Amino acid sequence: ITTADAGINGTVSVCQDATVLNLFDALGGTPDIGGIWSGPSVVTGGDLGEFDPSTMVSGTYTYTVGVTPCTASSSVDVTVSPLPIIDAGIDETLCEGELFTLSGTGGTSYIWNNGVIDGQSFEPLLGTTAYSVVGQNANGCIATDQITLSVVTSPEPQFTTDITEGCLPLTVLFSNITSGNSSSCQWIINGETINACDFVNYTFDQAGVYDVALSVTNNNGCFQTISVQNLITVYERPSASFTVFPTVISTF
Repeated sequence: ITTADAGINGTVSVCQDATVLNLFDALGGTPDIGGIWSGPSVVTGGDLGEFDPSTMVSGTYTYTVGVTPCTASSSVDVTVSPLPIIDAGIDETLCEGELFTLSGTGGTSYIWNNGVIDGQSFEPLLGTTAYSVVGQNANGCIATDQITLSVVTSPEPQFTTDITEGCLPLTVLFSNITSGNSSSCQWIINGETINACDFVNYTFDQAGVYDVALSVTNNNGCFQTISVQNLITVYERPSASFTVFPTVISTF
């Protein structure tokens, strides 16, 4: 009597990107004369049945092994699951110090490289870095994608003044000494906004203590602001006066 055994009962699940798989082992019985496999994409026959899921569309397929001369057969269902379409997002250019959040789509769970946690903000590395994600779907099938983040340097605003205190009216020369190329600059002095990238002559016409801020945007579109508190002190001018007594002086 000859028997046949597919070696696996029920339904077997594999992913579409699996390489050639050895899922079946035909037990030829007595005598062991081997089995003949049938089913989609079978690579070899005999005691060992192989098939290649990467050449198949998703679905459920039945594989059968039969032995002769006394007819016997056994079969197993194989479900080929599709791969997830994982999307890491589009490439971005960021400014130094800017936080960014990477979130994969198309799967149920994601693992990123470079220590990134899916859905949590982080500060990307300066320069151009590729961040890769491995995504998995509910069937356990995985796929990968990557995004490139280019982080460019931000300006470091700096300025000087010719004086920091004086009497009314007080004119102060503010000079921008920020290194690198600047596409635009904005001063905030005494609540006023002044657009200038070189220098500003500003006259204070009221006594008080004033803050000064300078915002600089470079050619990469990155900007930073420096603010100096209580930088300028303006004093009231004294009112000169005197009295005379007595106003009549005797001849003595």
